[in-house]
Amino acid sequence: MDRQITEHYGRLPGECWEEFAHFSANLQHILGIPFSVRHFQEYTACRTYAKMQAGLDLRAGITLPFADRDLARLATGRPAMFVSFHFGSYRSVPLRILALGRSVCVVLSREVMAKYSRYYSSLLVDPGDPDGPPGLLLVEAEDPSLFFKLRSATRRGMHAFVYADGARGAKVGAKEKEKLISVELLKGRLGAMSGYLDFAHLLGLGVHLLLDSALQPQLGFQGKQLLTRSLPWHSDRKRFAESSLVEIFRCFGRSLCKFPHIWESLLYLHRQGVPTSALAGWKAEDRLVPLDPTMHWGLDRYTYRRYVVGDPASFGW
Repeated sequence: MDRQITEHYGRLPGECWEEFAHFSANLQHILGIPFSVRHFQEYTACRTYAKMQAGLDLRAGITLPFADRDLARLATGRPAMFVSFHFGSYRSVPLRILALGRSVCVVLSREVMAKYSRYYSSLLVDPGDPDGPPGLLLVEAEDPSLFFKLRSATRRGMHAFVYADGARGAKVGAKEKEKLISVELLKGRLGAMSGYLDFAHLLGLGVHLLLDSALQPQLGFQGKQLLTRSLPWHSDRKRFAESSLVEIFRCFGRSLCKFPHIWESLLYLHRQGVPTSALAGWKAEDRLVPLDPTMHWGLDRYTYRRYVVGDPASFGW
């Protein structure tokens, strides 16, 4: 193995080796970056950014003023569906809409619902009080009645907000992987949800992509790094959902190329369905990497399969 890579492994905490192995696989599948020292650099930057993101105190919402004419125009208009990714200062994006005086119905996975409800307790709206102040309404992505809750919220004048890289949906009785549609993202393909686009079409909601590429997440709410893209409407629901999904990930890919380390999902993308890419872009000698400092277990970064190695020399060290 390359001496520089060996040195970087030596500086990597033992508890991070497995996470790094999967991050490295995700990074190469999606961005096509060959295994090198850069993988360690991007991993360190991603973990650092995620820590800064988690350290933001947004419990009181966003109070500082910001200038973003495109978002202001969309947020103060008729109810719409806003789509984003776990990218940049993603937690502040729905709060920007709220800061403009409009309530937001945020779709979250069940596993984080309780945590978010406690954290944003002071910002939550009372579903039974349509005349109350603007706030957040949190709904579960897995809820079988999600469509009707979104319909109720938008009829009350709320915007809907979803994360396109989530992997939870309201279809009951189907395996998670069966709900995901394979979509192209840069050099790779991954599974993505599309049901929210069907909902948007059925509810007559415009769909707007919002991407925050703030390199300092604590400054993200100032509105200087927000990309806004409104998706074209099509009368055919299936064609609308398919074309919108392609455009959402195409636009996201352009931002991801510039700042891969601020996409938090690179740390856990493989949990919802492993990404894929062309085998030609992978060197055989770079596929197997150690999962822990004992170097008796390895991960094939291309297939995500684990192997008992036995002899650390198998890694070429």
